[in-house]
This record gives sequence, structure tokens and C-alpha cells, in this order.
Amino acid sequence: MAVARRSPSRAQSFAASFGPEVRAHASYPELFADPGVGALYVATLHTSHVALAIAALEAGKHVICEKPASVDHAGAMAVIEAARRSGRYYAEGFMCRFHQQTIRLAELVRDGATGDVQHIEFTLSFASELPAGHRLMDANLAGVGILDVGGYPVSTARLLAGAAGGQLCRSCLPLGERHDRSGRCGRMGHRCPRVPAGHHRAGELRRETDREK
Repeated sequence: MAVARRSPSRAQSFAASFGPEVRAHASYPELFADPGVGALYVATLHTSHVALAIAALEAGKHVICEKPASVDHAGAMAVIEAARRSGRYYAEGFMCRFHQQTIRLAELVRDGATGDVQHIEFTLSFASELPAGHRLMDANLAGVGILDVGGYPVSTARLLAGAAGGQLCRSCLPLGERHDRSGRCGRMGHRCPRVPAGHHRAGELRRETDREK
């Protein structure tokens, strides 16, 4: 196992927290060149995901990338093409896609247990006391509502919209069924997703809750 960070000293400190068998690299290219690393988890600033994922794939590594895969369509397509060229596995790390309750909900929608889905609406937010300069509050670093937490409801809405059409994303199928490549999610059809999302100060969240009482 190995890690790399922009700061070599912080990489060493992080590696040491897992034990002496974890190697610390002074740069990302050095990590990509490590023959003892077969797969990488990219968990850097959102705006660096595309470049690092492509570099890792081109170095022959399998990649799980923290969401979002990219901050725009062009970047996402570039990563997908890099994965195809390399023949390596690539996945965007939306943890909610792999929760058992999400998988079960998608199955119920697919099987018609919820009726005909016409409208999908999500509200996602969390209480925080982050300073104004924090990366999650900086739109230039793909923070704030849409590019950060907004991806969760959008991804789930696409999953459920596909399930409403009788299809499930391959990642949400039982392992024995994943050989079937016909299931693709995200065909919205006539279904309308509405996705309010954002960060809230803890006090703001409490006030909203109080008004609902």
C-alpha cells in the first residue's frame, strides 16, 4: 500500500498513521510509477480528479475516483476514453449507489411496487461551520451546492429514473447478474427530477427545522 500528497511531509505523516508497511511518495507521478500499486483511490480536490485519474489509468492502474468524476462533460468523457484505452477499471465513488437501501429502493421502483414514477425530488444538505475560504465553500474548486453535494441526489435520481423504465445500473445488480451489459440507468424520459442541494450553517438548519414544527 502507498500514498501520495502534494506535501511530502504530510504524505509521510498520513502513511505512518497506517503503519510502517505503507509507503509515502513525494509526488503523484512517483506513486503512479510504483509497481507495487495496482489500484488507486483518487481523493484530491475536485478540480484535479480528471488529470490524476487519466494519469493513473495511463500508468496501468485501476481507479476509483471520489465524486465528482469531473466538473464538466468534456472531462468526464476524457476519463471514460482513457479507461477504455487502458483496459483498466474505473469507477466514480458515489457511496450511496452501493448502500443496500438504495439498491432495494431501485429494485422496488423497477418492479413497479411504487407505481408509475412521474416526479423525483430530493433535498440534500448538511450543517457545517466551514470558513468562507474552505474548499467546500469555493465554487472555483467545485465546492458549494451543485458541484459538491448536488452530485448525490442527481446520481440517485438518474438511477431511479432508469429503474422506473425497468433498468438498473450494472453497479447495483447482484454480482451474479453483472455480466448483463444491457442495463443502463439515467434515461430520464418524461420523469422530472428536482434537486435542491447545498451547505447550511448549523444555525440556519435549526431555524429551518423550527419553522417546520
